[in-house]
Amino acid sequence: MVRCVILALFLSLSCTKPSLAEGFSLEEIAPGVFAHQGQTALMNGGNIGDIANLGAIVGDDAVAVIDTGGSLIEGRQFLAALQQKAAKPIRYVINTHAHPDHIFGTALL
Repeated sequence: MVRCVILALFLSLSCTKPSLAEGFSLEEIAPGVFAHQGQTALMNGGNIGDIANLGAIVGDDAVAVIDTGGSLIEGRQFLAALQQKAAKPIRYVINTHAHPDHIFGTALL
């Protein structure tokens, strides 16, 4: 039953039109270390699941992503912002834990 609820939430967030396309921010907080601060809210279609903090570390040859976001839409925004900051391939995805707001963007990578 829990899996069905999670799948339904995932599908509803993935099919929602992006409302935060211009509002997604990815800040360099240290050389080669990028962070996105999620909203303080419950995950819903209005915020496209953007409630988790996401990050990326750019190494010499590749990028490691830490958590991927709460929907495919947020994952796309994260990937687009990251590609503007670093022109290296993503070789590592580290999902810190299995909450939907941290992992639903993984399907994009």
